[in-house]
Amino acid sequence: MVGIMLAQQSNGEELAAIGVLAGLLGVVLLFVFLVNLVLTFFLWSAYKAVPAEHQKVPSGLVWLCVLPCLGSIALIVFSVLVPLSFQAAFAARGAGQDSAGRGAAPQGDCGLLLGLLGSVGMVVGSAIPGIGILLGVAGLVVFILFLVKIANCKRALLLG
Repeated sequence: MVGIMLAQQSNGEELAAIGVLAGLLGVVLLFVFLVNLVLTFFLWSAYKAVPAEHQKVPSGLVWLCVLPCLGSIALIVFSVLVPLSFQAAFAARGAGQDSAGRGAAPQGDCGLLLGLLGSVGMVVGSAIPGIGILLGVAGLVVFILFLVKIANCKRALLLG
């Protein structure tokens, strides 16, 4: 009789522990989703400042980055397309032409390398268990630097 009671008690404790872990996992996933949502918003708000004729794809498609699974691929794609769109807008405006007459963006590569490194770091970091968290955090930091660079490009584009 005592053995049955102990088994029922330990089973209840295990269920409680599983419930706590499931709740903690839910909170972590919600936090990751909200961070992704904020990063996507900043990327979208900068991208919509590019004139439509220079956007590589419509600005609303940036929100594909929020979708699970597809968002990882979309993040890498838009980390390349957004800087290229800014470069095209600066080149069409004639900003910073060099001696050969080629248009050069006043912000250099408009964050192309930072965006690519940050997005790939975050995607690979989320796919590798263990050490991947370090790569993911490093990718997040580099991606935030990319967003700052994109914000500077947006400001330069709007100021004319």
